[in-house]
Formats: sequence, structure tokens, C-alpha cells
Amino acid sequence: MAKIELPYNQLLPWIIARGKTPEDCSKRLLAMEEVCKGFFEKYPSMSKEVMELRKHVHSEYTEWYEILCDITEKLKAVSGSTDAFIIDGTQTEEGKSVNFLGQYSYEPLYHADKMLRTFHKHNLHIVSYCQVLQKQMDHHLPSIKKSIEGLNKELNDYKARKADSIRKLNANTSELQRRLKAYEIDIKEYPFKQDFRLCLKVRLIQEIAAKNAKITLQNYRRAVELIRNIYMGLAPVFKSFVSFQRMNQLYDEDDTMKYIRHVAENGLQENSGETSGAEETTAQNYQATVDQDTFITVIKDDDVPIADDTKRVIFSSNLGNAAYKQLLFGELLQLQAFVRVRVDELQNRSDMANYVFSQSGGSVDENVVQPLSTYKKHLELINETIGLLSGTDAMKALSILKNKNGLQSAAQAEIDIWNRCCNEVTEQAVLTERIEATAEAVSVTYRRKYTYEQLKKCVSELELAKTTVKHTKSKLEKTATDVMETPVRIFGEIDNI
Repeated sequence: MAKIELPYNQLLPWIIARGKTPEDCSKRLLAMEEVCKGFFEKYPSMSKEVMELRKHVHSEYTEWYEILCDITEKLKAVSGSTDAFIIDGTQTEEGKSVNFLGQYSYEPLYHADKMLRTFHKHNLHIVSYCQVLQKQMDHHLPSIKKSIEGLNKELNDYKARKADSIRKLNANTSELQRRLKAYEIDIKEYPFKQDFRLCLKVRLIQEIAAKNAKITLQNYRRAVELIRNIYMGLAPVFKSFVSFQRMNQLYDEDDTMKYIRHVAENGLQENSGETSGAEETTAQNYQATVDQDTFITVIKDDDVPIADDTKRVIFSSNLGNAAYKQLLFGELLQLQAFVRVRVDELQNRSDMANYVFSQSGGSVDENVVQPLSTYKKHLELINETIGLLSGTDAMKALSILKNKNGLQSAAQAEIDIWNRCCNEVTEQAVLTERIEATAEAVSVTYRRKYTYEQLKKCVSELELAKTTVKHTKSKLEKTATDVMETPVRIFGEIDNI
């Protein structure tokens, strides 16, 4: 006999058309399903093995014919070794007793068998198989696949975010390591955990104060050295020029480069508030160091953590006094203008450059008549001195040392990078848990498994659903073959799950 091949969703209409099941079979099956669900409420004292099947009551994809078969078999033989039936741990003979009509005497078994007979009478088990198969193919499998697709997308998003976070962390770590190295701080001493934030900030404040104090002292000392060279090289020339141009009324010889001379002769010294007549104390007497041991560990609200002797040199010395420094700048700028003019004359108007300085004395001529390279060197020294005392870096260092707010701001710039690293580490930990999760997470409104666990669960459900579909297909083909007495095969999307 030739095998009948039909699309799986056309099998039931084909069977109905041949009168093997009534046209209202769907309504009859729905009524039977309600009876099956009520069976457990009607007989709540059945054995544990039977009551375990109650879990199928709330399932949307339950095939009740199979469940009824299981119930009937369990009611017939629970003990396994005899035909006796067990209720509440007591063996009875009700499981095998029948009346003269061949019906079971035990009421639960009688009703279960009666429901099975109804299934067979109208071939509702075929309808049940077809409906379960249709639900699985049209709803359950697509729903699971959609969930898996969404979870895979979410998981890939987590992985991409983690990779981006790692990139940001590496970049910020490299930047922070470079910046901390300037303060001789090892980044490994301060892991990216909030417990270390305050420790790092205190250390940064100390090291930033130390570095800027050291820079300022070095600038002052270098400036003193340069001013001495400038005074020795240019003072005679400038004085001779003033005398030759008969500008003595504007520039008194004793006051010409007064502050330059004062620094050149006395070096770095402390002031009492006046620009002259102060008791001098050289920088060497201060023993000013910027070692970490000299810093104050407990920082007062209005204080900067540097030693008092260092602070006096920076703020109370002649170069640290604003009024003194302003007058010194005035002389340096005048000297700078004078040297620039001499350089311009020697470069562009060399025939006019050799003034008759003999009127100022023969000893001056040897100092005045200098080559262009010497004047350029003097100009470089003047420019460097001005930069050391008023350049951007020098003023920034002084600004940081003048008040705690400036110091806090400088430290906060490094702390902000450190905080970004902490945030990335925290973000990576969260993403790693979501990717590799083994525990539950608390969301805003409900508890749920992490993405990876959800994904594994969905994959498991998908495999179970595929197995159910294949098993149901096999049973449906066999049952349809038995009912129709013709070999039946169903096909379609069901073969490509």
C-alpha cells in the first residue's frame, strides 16, 4: 500500500474529511482537557506517583492522552511486584478488581479508563497530537529561538562593552602611570578600589607640593646664577651707554640696575618687607629641602604641606616678594631692550654699531665692543631669567603653593583619571558576572538569572522542545497509520527544526 505524505498542518483536516474524527473535535478535546485537569482535584488522595503528574495541569503544551495513559498504568500497578494498588502507603486489591462488565471497581481508575475510552472513541488523541505539534511549531519553538537571539545579542553587547572598557582602562592606566611617575608614585601601590582613593589623594597633595616647591627653589637659584652672569657681563656696558648718551638724569649710576646688582651681590635672601636694608640670610642657611620627611602629614585647612623654612624661602625671600620682583623685572626688561637694540645694530647696521665710547674711559671700550655672539648669549640669559621668574610653569608652581585649593585642584586632576579607572574596573566586574554568571542578580523590579544562565536555560528548552516535536511527530504518524490503516508520513518545517 502506498504511503500517504502530507504537510503536518494538513493531517487533521485530511482525517476529519474521511470521517475518522468529528468536525467538532477541537471542542470535544477542549472539554476533555478540562475533565483531565479536574481529575486531580476530584481525587486528591491518590498516590504520590500519580499526583506528581499534576504538574502538567498548568502547562500550555500538555498532551493529555499520554498523561492519561501514565495515570492509568500507575493506578493499575504501583507496587511493581504485585497487582496491588497503594494508597497512603497501604497496599489494596482495588487496582486489579473489575465488575461483571469488565469495568474497574476502583473509582479513580474507572474514571481514568473512561476518559481514555472517550479519546479512542473519537480519535481525540490524534487531535491532541496535532494541536500540540502545531503549538510547538507556531509558537513555542519560534518564541524560544527569538529569546535565544535576543540573549545572544545582549551577551555580545556585554562582550563589546567589556572590550571597550578594557581599552579605556588600559589607556587611562598608562596615562595615570605616566603622570604619577612625575611624582615618583608607583601606581601598583594604589589598586583601583575606592578604599585607596583618600590615601592616593593625600600622597598626591604631598608629592605635588614637594615637586612644585623643588621647582620653585630651583628656579630661584638658577635665576640668581643667571643674574650674576648678566650683571658681570652687561652692567659695565649699560652704565657706559647711559653715560655716553648723557642720560644720567634719567639713570642715576648708583640706581642703575639696583635690584639686579642686589641679587648678584647678595643672592637669595629673606626680606623683612622692604626692598633694602633687610637682614640677609642666604638660601644655604635655610637648609631647605623638599624631601618627603619634611612635609606635614596632617594638613590644616588653610595650609599647604611644605616645611616652614622652605615656605619662607619661596614666599619671603627677595625673589618671592611681589614688589621686589616687579622692580627686578623692570630692570631686566630695560636690559633686554638694550641688548635687542645692540643685536639689531650689529646684525643690520654694523657701520653704525661702533660708538665712540672713549669719552667714557678707555677701560670701558674693552667691555662694550663685544661681538654679536656675546650679545646674543646675554639676551638668552635675560630671556631665561625672565622665564624662570614669570613664565607659565613658574607661575603655575607658585599658584599651587600659594593656597590649598590650587593644590587640591592639581591633585584632583590625577584623582579624576584614577576614578575613571575604578569605574572601568567596576564595570568590567559587572559585565563579567553577566557574561559568566552563576548567581542571581537583583534588577529594578524583579529577580532574574544573569544573561548567560538565561541563555543556557533557553538553549536547554529549545533542545527539549525539538525532542518533543520529533517524538510527537513519530507518535502522530504511528497513530494516524493505525487509525487510517494506511502508512502516513507528515513533512514540512517540522523536518528542519
